[in-house]
Amino acid sequence: MKAAKTLRDEALERVEEKAKTWLQLALDELPNYPSKEATGEQIRIWVCSRVGAPHHHNAAGALILRALKLRLIEKTGKMGQMKTRSSHARMTPIYRIR
Repeated sequence: MKAAKTLRDEALERVEEKAKTWLQLALDELPNYPSKEATGEQIRIWVCSRVGAPHHHNAAGALILRALKLRLIEKTGKMGQMKTRSSHARMTPIYRIR
């Protein structure tokens, strides 16, 4: 499991480096989210409507992980169903926006 997390973190670091400007704009916008709770998918859709889409879809995952590390969001322990077609209605964590 540790090797998988290391590989994930390395890949996200590469994405973060290329999406540095977008990521900072997204993080700056996050406190303005209109609700106190949301899934990562809802956050991604809202942020993209405000600052535009990132260069790569993995940048949205980097945004959520960075927001967690910065304590801009926190896990609620609840799960919600994703809505977009490409997400295939899978379950995902719900975050509290601080």
